[in-house]
Amino acid sequence: MVGVVESVGEGVTKVKPGDRVACPPGTHCGFCENCKKGWYAHCLNGGPMGSGLGTGGTHAEYILIPYADENLVHIPASVTNEQALLATDIFATGYTAVKDCEPGPGKTIVIIGPGPVALAAVIASKLFNPDKIIIAGRTQARLDKALELGADYAINTRQEDMVARVMELTNGRGADGVVEAAGAQKTLEDGLRCLGVHGVLSMVGIPGGPLQVPFNEVFMRNLTIRFGLADLSMNEHILQLIEEGKIDLTPLITHHFPLEEIETAVDMFEHKKDGSIKIAIHP
Repeated sequence: MVGVVESVGEGVTKVKPGDRVACPPGTHCGFCENCKKGWYAHCLNGGPMGSGLGTGGTHAEYILIPYADENLVHIPASVTNEQALLATDIFATGYTAVKDCEPGPGKTIVIIGPGPVALAAVIASKLFNPDKIIIAGRTQARLDKALELGADYAINTRQEDMVARVMELTNGRGADGVVEAAGAQKTLEDGLRCLGVHGVLSMVGIPGGPLQVPFNEVFMRNLTIRFGLADLSMNEHILQLIEEGKIDLTPLITHHFPLEEIETAVDMFEHKKDGSIKIAIHP
């Protein structure tokens, strides 16, 4: 989210009233044991917005941000609110997932489940100059959007076998990294089967229940599986990437609504109406 600082509490020194700032989806204190290790998403004194841990929800005219010096990031003057809006949440998650896949030149990255995080992962993958970026999913419009954003190949899993197609595109070698952004049993299994030897699967899709991992396949091919939340330490870096023109997140915002029409916006997003991907809410 983005906003303008209205007032600051005692001890806040890094931001002042009138500053344009971005904030992550969860707050952290900066001084607990986990924060000192850089595990900001697991702060012992913070938590997700709206969780009741000292913060309310963000769909409001005013929001209280604890530990403001730790959580608020200045938006560069040349960056618009719309450009910065998705930086600290959707893109930070996709960027973290891609980094966990150990991307680089000559490598193949597969991204499964073309929702907003997966589409952000396509944008993030381009920063590492991989040989191929492959997007897979069931919604053709989202796959087409991924191609517009820089994916090299799109696999509609309603029409093609994803694993077979990935193996075809990699001459039987398999992918080097897979971003699993769907959180389902089949996409986890297929993602692992897309990988080559010593490949890495990064799972950011949140499962709705327990999943089973085919550990025999993981073990025999020396695969690595990584799970977890976004790295909240990258927000200034991400805004710098936007300022330098290296990434553009605005194509992910398809609709705008005033706060008074939030119920309409939520219904549109939940049911994927009118080609919606991400919706900006303006208080």
